[in-house]
Amino acid sequence: MILNIKNIIKKKFLNIGFKSKIKLNQKFDQINRSSKHKIGKKSFGKKNKAKIFYVIKRTPGAGFFSNLAYVLKNLEIAYKNNYNPIVDMENFPTMYSQKKNIGNIKNVWEIFFNQTSQYDLKRVYKSKNVYFSPNNLNFRLAVFKQKKIKKIFDRYIKINDKILKTISIFTKENFTNKKVLGIHFRGTDQKISPNHAFPPTIFEIKNIIDQKIKYQNFDKIFLLTEQLQYYNDLKQTYGNLICSYDYFRSDDIKDFSSNPRKNHRNRLGIESLVEAITLSKCNEIVYCETNISLFAIFYSNFKIKKCHLDKGIKSANPSIAFLSWYFYIYWPQSIKNFLKF
Repeated sequence: MILNIKNIIKKKFLNIGFKSKIKLNQKFDQINRSSKHKIGKKSFGKKNKAKIFYVIKRTPGAGFFSNLAYVLKNLEIAYKNNYNPIVDMENFPTMYSQKKNIGNIKNVWEIFFNQTSQYDLKRVYKSKNVYFSPNNLNFRLAVFKQKKIKKIFDRYIKINDKILKTISIFTKENFTNKKVLGIHFRGTDQKISPNHAFPPTIFEIKNIIDQKIKYQNFDKIFLLTEQLQYYNDLKQTYGNLICSYDYFRSDDIKDFSSNPRKNHRNRLGIESLVEAITLSKCNEIVYCETNISLFAIFYSNFKIKKCHLDKGIKSANPSIAFLSWYFYIYWPQSIKNFLKF
């Protein structure tokens, strides 16, 4: 019995994240291995002797905003040491990279952001002094809570114009002359992942929305959720009060890694960035701590009004984490909601 439960849990966790990854060629694989625990150094030629280039790489990386946080921490290193930083997600692909990216863009970073340097990778890899970021860099969600990192972001990061245009069109259509409540409602793997915040239940979210509409006169709800069931339930309940992007959602974790739509991985990254920035433009947000919600607060320059649903952090033990949300959060609230009727 216990063995069967463990196998079910193991199988569930194996469905999280992408399984197939783009392999590094031999030269860059060796560089990646040699800079696993510390900054690596390599000379590729005699050019640009007076400059030190700092190549920021993370392969295969993790979630979109985890990768961004990693880049920001390395941009801080570059700034402190007067290095010339450049992000290489071409030779060091991430989980959001594909063999053929949108627009045939080879460096997947440049789908989302402008490059952090005026130099291109071809020039960097002909230069004398090239440093490489370490793979094992210690950082957590707290990156997006730091005002000093916001200054780094503002100095180096420029969002792709197409992404900003998408956001501008959406907010103009849905937010103009409206008091907008942003709901970041995580489901799927957030319910079970170790060391992650406990997400709220659908009962709690509905109660908060009802209270906000009744007592604070919100007249629009921007809903950000990757779980299709949550989206359908809230859309059915609140109708046209809900506005959302028509982006990928599913109730099955494995669909996020196995979906066959064209440029699926690239598009997941674009969709995450678009929704997070849009969330930052709401009058108030309701959230549990995730990289997306913390980035939205960060992007708003920490000015957005917040309603933090803090139920603590799940255990680091996968088996305990898998069961704890259901036992301690979902079932008690489900019974309480049932008894109300």
